[in-house]
Amino acid sequence: MTADVLAFVKAVGLPLGALALARTLVAQVDDRGLFRVTPFNLLPVASGAALELASLRGSGLAGRFDPIAVWSADSIWHVSWNELVARLLAPEVALVGLARVSPWRDRPTAYALTGVALGLAATGVMAAFAWRSLAAWRGPALFALLALAWMTVLHLVLVTTFWIVHWLNFWLLFILLLFVELRRREGEGSKYQAS
Repeated sequence: MTADVLAFVKAVGLPLGALALARTLVAQVDDRGLFRVTPFNLLPVASGAALELASLRGSGLAGRFDPIAVWSADSIWHVSWNELVARLLAPEVALVGLARVSPWRDRPTAYALTGVALGLAATGVMAAFAWRSLAAWRGPALFALLALAWMTVLHLVLVTTFWIVHWLNFWLLFILLLFVELRRREGEGSKYQAS
């Protein structure tokens, strides 16, 4: 029982705690409001998604997110919760995957990391204009922290979603068919009312 609780805290608590810590630091350190301006509050989220793409490609997990193969019994998703946390969901798995990235051999990874670098550079330039002093280091530092926090949260959401879809495959298909049938009957009912 305690192993399950520790696995849950490690897999869910750490990414959400990192995101909460990053937002708290932004609220306290960003006294110029750089991350309240519309493009700069979205750049760390987009960069976190790009880092997650690079991490998945570096760890070899990118090929495992096949919508058809997720329902096969021999897929990587056919594991218990504790195994999922140990093998795929732990935040260090995403960070190790990011460390194994080879952008010079993989074009999507190169594009993703170029986008992160451009976002970091744009944040650095705007931070220099906002603070006009050595305190401008706050902008790129907060950007990097937010991007890494969003990367871990996106890793949690993506891996957990595919694991849940694997285990609820029949019920998801049943609910989808039920929804389609209800929509079809609703459409037939409106035809009779119109005539």
